Amino acid sequence: LSTYQDNSNGYYTWTGQIIDKDGNIVDVEINKTEKVTAKVEITSSSRIIKLNFVPTNDVPFGKAISSYKFSQDTVVVYGPEEVLDALEETGIDIKVDVSKLTDNYKNTVEIPKPAGVKKMSVNKIDVEINITNSAEPVILTLKIDALNVPEGFTAGAYSVNDAEVMVSVTGAENIINNLNSSEIQAYVDLSGYTEAGTYDVEIKIKPNTVNARLASYVAKKSTVKIVLTKTS
Repeated sequence: LSTYQDNSNGYYTWTGQIIDKDGNIVDVEINKTEKVTAKVEITSSSRIIKLNFVPTNDVPFGKAISSYKFSQDTVVVYGPEEVLDALEETGIDIKVDVSKLTDNYKNTVEIPKPAGVKKMSVNKIDVEINITNSAEPVILTLKIDALNVPEGFTAGAYSVNDAEVMVSVTGAENIINNLNSSEIQAYVDLSGYTEAGTYDVEIKIKPNTVNARLASYVAKKSTVKIVLTKTS
């Protein structure tokens, strides 16, 4: 913010704030009878942000992703601090449709520009995906988390059987044989529920690590009973 004032006495006053290279605010006031020339360099904050490989859809039956490689795993992003803070937590997802991949794949893909970002150091990267035959499925038992429980309520499983789910995991042998249940989240989303009661809620599966995203998941049941109880 700045102001410019003619003092009607031969002096001109400019008052304002300048941001230095470290993001600190510098208060400035100039009183001068002569012409003043100032050069101010305006730059955006930047951060190194990770890139996430996110395969979309399932690979063809009998096939699996054994590995992938980006030409670079991070990108420098410029923008407001609050936007960069959020991206530092989540990274930027690079989504690749793998539904037609029956052999090794290499291509150049766009890096999606997140909302609020002013620019990125690069806009495209190369991706390589190695395809192999799928191994025999592995069965994991996952505890079910309740997410987005409405304020003023508690959520619990109706029975012991509603507290967990068995999941069939398919993928490349080198991937699924090294997975454990902590890398995969089974959950129910309770957003939108506003009254106490017992509900059949859809089970959702979310892989939480790089390797977990390379596998496919099928829950042995589609819903569980959740009891929503009002606390106040």
